[in-house]
Amino acid sequence: MDSFQNEMPKWSPQYLTKWIEWVRNNGNFPPARLDRLMSLANERRMREFWDWVGVIEFARAPILRNSHTIAEAIIRATQLPNFPGNLTPAQRDAYFEKVRKYTLALMELLRDTKFDTGISQEVTDDEMDAPLGDKLRHWGDGESEDGDIVAFNVGINGVYRMHYDYPGSNLTETLAELYEWTFWDDQWDGRIFSSSTPIVQTNSDSARVVYFTCSLYDWFTQYGVEMPFPILATVANVALDLGADEQVDEEAVRKQVRRYQARRAKFMAEHPPAFDGDTGQNFEKLDDSVLSDPF
Repeated sequence: MDSFQNEMPKWSPQYLTKWIEWVRNNGNFPPARLDRLMSLANERRMREFWDWVGVIEFARAPILRNSHTIAEAIIRATQLPNFPGNLTPAQRDAYFEKVRKYTLALMELLRDTKFDTGISQEVTDDEMDAPLGDKLRHWGDGESEDGDIVAFNVGINGVYRMHYDYPGSNLTETLAELYEWTFWDDQWDGRIFSSSTPIVQTNSDSARVVYFTCSLYDWFTQYGVEMPFPILATVANVALDLGADEQVDEEAVRKQVRRYQARRAKFMAEHPPAFDGDTGQNFEKLDDSVLSDPF
C-alpha cells in the first residue's frame, strides 16, 4: 500500500481506486463491497462530488477526509436501520416509553440487592506485570460448568477488577445505561453513526431516499461541512441506483433535510438527558410511580 499512498491525495477517487485494487490482491474484503466502492469512484456523475470533496476542509477529525472513509459513509447511508430504528417516530416513542417504565421499576426493585453492588478493586502495578494466567487460574475451581466471567474496567485512571459476581453485581448500572439508551438520537440499532430520526413512514417508497439524504448530510455536518443540495441529490441517485422515474433533485433533498432538521430539533428539546452523568447505584432522581404495589 505504501507504493501509492503518497502518489495522490487521499480524498481523491483515484486513491480509492488504488486502495480497492490493493485490497483485492492483499485484503479480505467482500468482493461485492469492493464493487460498490469502485462504482462510487468511477461513476461519471460522481465527478462533481469528488471535486467538491477536494476543496472542503473537515473542522473536526480531518484525517477522515479520505475517499475510502467517505465512500463507506455513503454505502452505510443506503442501509436502513434495524429494530427499533425502523419504527415510525410515534411507534418508537411508545416503545421507548414502555422500556423506560419497566427499566425504572426493575431498578427500584433491585435496590440494595446483590445486583446493586457495583464494587471494583484497583489492580496494582505488580499485578499488572504478573502473567494473565495467575489471575485466572483459580477461577476454574468453581462448581459452575459454565465457568465464570472475569472482568476488568480499563480507563484513563487505571485498571480495576470488577466484583466477583460481575456482570450480575452491575445489573442496576446496566439498567441505567439501558434507560439512557432510550433517549439516544442514534445507534438505536447498534450501528455506529446510525440515526433513525430521518425515518417517518417505514412503508413509504421514499423512506430509503429520505434516510439516505438526511443521514449523509448529517455525516458531513458532524465534521463541520455543509453538503450542497445539488451534489447530495446526485450522490443519492447514484448510490441508491434510482431509476429514471425515481430521481431526486436539489429541491426535493433540500425539503427532506430541512424537515428532518426540524423534527430532530423538536426531538432533542423534548428529550433532555435523563441522568446527569451519575448512573447506577443512584436512585434519588428516579420516579418510582411505575411500581403498582409498594412493598
